[in-house]
Amino acid sequence: IEPPLTESVLMPPLAPPVSGGFAPSPEVIDAGAEGAVAVAPASLPPPSVIATADATAAPADPEVPPELAVPSPSPSASASPAYVRSRLPPKGDAPEEASREQAVTSILCIPPGVWKRPRKSYTNVTPWVQKLFFVHTYFVYVYVFYMFVLAFYKGYALEYPEYRRWTEMIMIMFIPAVQHLRFYFGHWGCELGLVYDVAVFIFLCSVVMSLLMYFLFFQAYIMPLDCTFLVAAVALVSIEGLCGCVNALQTLKLGTTTGVQAALLSGSMALLLSCFGAFMVHSLYLHEALVPTGVVVPGATAAAALRAGF
Repeated sequence: IEPPLTESVLMPPLAPPVSGGFAPSPEVIDAGAEGAVAVAPASLPPPSVIATADATAAPADPEVPPELAVPSPSPSASASPAYVRSRLPPKGDAPEEASREQAVTSILCIPPGVWKRPRKSYTNVTPWVQKLFFVHTYFVYVYVFYMFVLAFYKGYALEYPEYRRWTEMIMIMFIPAVQHLRFYFGHWGCELGLVYDVAVFIFLCSVVMSLLMYFLFFQAYIMPLDCTFLVAAVALVSIEGLCGCVNALQTLKLGTTTGVQAALLSGSMALLLSCFGAFMVHSLYLHEALVPTGVVVPGATAAAALRAGF
């Protein structure tokens, strides 16, 4: 029963403990201007006794059935490690954890600023590829700059079909954009084991290898300097793509990979292996362009053009 609003109970300061409990304080304190009087208790038991008395003497709510009533924990029980552990969310093979791993399949699904962790049972078996990405980034800047310089020189000194000159310039400008996307998805795909990121990374490796192999084998005029840095560029992309294939095979072993995701990973790996095989075949195939004197054929090497007397 709640007391009237005009009454209030004021707790007096605790007296020093004596043998057998606390010292009595039979003081009468004036608590209001209208004559409301509150009497302090004669003795104050220890806190543990108060908590036990409150838990046992608290009246049950008549509207709540006894079997549905939830007892409130005491201050000592709520601070115990067992009670704190019981309030924590479950860990391990919870259904929520499995559904979260199935939902997060790309780095684009994770909001910025959220802590990123690998998928369960996944480990990046090629951690050194992250350092290779860092070094390869600067090498891309270098050889793309040289490709622009050589393209302007060839367009000034050599005869080009107009459409082919602009096509090759656009392809050169397309290389840095694809490389940046490849590095981004490659870093997070290999680090976290995300299915779509690994698939996109392997597919972009195939695209970059195709672009570089065009300039290595099929562009209008191929100079010795082109062969020097383009062979190294294709080799680096091949190594990084094979590292992505190894991590993709590990991703396929996870139980959360669906059939569509497995088909996407398998198709991207098959495309990369076909590009790598084409590069090896063209590199090992010995050929020499025989050009008649005084005739320059687009697609022939620069050495053949010089031998032709251009």
